[in-house]
Amino acid sequence: MCQDNFFKLQNYHKNKEKSFEPLALTPYCVTENIISLIVHAVGASSKQAASLKKGDMVSLMGPCGQQSYVPNNSTVLLIGEGIGNLSLLPYAKKLKNNGNKIIFLALYKKKTHLFYPDKIKFYADEVIFVCNREKIDTETGISIKGSVAQALSLVNFSNIKNIFVMGSASMLDIVSSFILKNNTDCLSQASISAPMQCMMGGVCGQCIIQTADGSFVFICKNQDQKLNLPIVQNLNIRLAQNSLLEKCNLITTN
Repeated sequence: MCQDNFFKLQNYHKNKEKSFEPLALTPYCVTENIISLIVHAVGASSKQAASLKKGDMVSLMGPCGQQSYVPNNSTVLLIGEGIGNLSLLPYAKKLKNNGNKIIFLALYKKKTHLFYPDKIKFYADEVIFVCNREKIDTETGISIKGSVAQALSLVNFSNIKNIFVMGSASMLDIVSSFILKNNTDCLSQASISAPMQCMMGGVCGQCIIQTADGSFVFICKNQDQKLNLPIVQNLNIRLAQNSLLEKCNLITTN
């Protein structure tokens, strides 16, 4: 099973108000019988999913998307955000097995969001932990209190050949702007989290995104795209399309 793909999670509660929209989730651990997923409760649907209890009936479909590109014997910068950093671990394992050097930039809003730092340090050759509000105490690796831009300024890009980013649209915006401003000569890709429904590629059209060259892609079929400002701007438009629905449902279900 591919750990760098994602799955669709939804429920079918008899009470419509307790049913949530399908969620696209990247697993951080897959064993023979267990798929471990993390739900960040920020909107109505994710908060409903976070309230699931043992024994509740759910539908889990996948794996969806395509496997991420894995270079060989290269230096790779991984940039993750929040608990989503855990979702980068399976990819980091593949990179390590292919002889790559890994620089891991782990971003957090609060230090309480830091989970399993030892696992991050296990796969990474260099780690920079960054927290907006407070400095994170770590035994090894660099730790700073600051912004994404400040953290990027600490990275030596001279030997980096590949960049892979997984995080919010706002974080992708900052990273893509930094890369453009500094003319960073490397392959920059991001795992795009667009709104999804069918995850069957072209049926519902919820996840369609326009890229920099004007072409359109279905993110549910290929979640990894070249990181640049046009795709981030288009992603922001897509993410706003369900914003009102999620907020209204949140008011209703609360």
